[in-house]
Amino acid sequence: MANVFKLHSANIYLNGSNMPHVASEITLPSVKHKTTTHAPTALKFSFNIPIGVEPMELKIKGDFDPSFVAASLNTAHVHSLQVYSDLVEYDDAQGRLSEKQVVAYMQVMFTETTPGAVKNGEAVEMDFTASVLSYKLEVEGVTLFDLTGLSNKHEVLGMNLNATNNNIIAR
Repeated sequence: MANVFKLHSANIYLNGSNMPHVASEITLPSVKHKTTTHAPTALKFSFNIPIGVEPMELKIKGDFDPSFVAASLNTAHVHSLQVYSDLVEYDDAQGRLSEKQVVAYMQVMFTETTPGAVKNGEAVEMDFTASVLSYKLEVEGVTLFDLTGLSNKHEVLGMNLNATNNNIIAR
């Protein structure tokens, strides 16, 4: 679950707009689980039990129009992002192995906007960082996971992990 997906030349749709913004690079959030150590007194060992998900962060790099930049500067607003791109797998010997369609749906709050270097005659690439409130990732039409922090939703491949974790703890 801790895979980091870096997408290049990805289309981003902001707040349901029908005009895509093209990002030169996107680092999708990494899903890392919080754990707590459980050490029963009658046992000689301890083990970690997942209790939640660490905060997730989205990084976007690209040359965007003023409407995207203005939205990123509004840090008090939750924005909807849809990211469409191709995940390409390469092998040194064989070259391009496969290409998969990736779609990510997120609710984010932008936390940082950093302009890049200004060069004569070139577009200015900006870096955007956002805190992710909800995150759904689909690869080739299969939902890998669906996380929503505010409603405590945590599904992986259609299985509700909150119910599974509650059953483990209740035993």
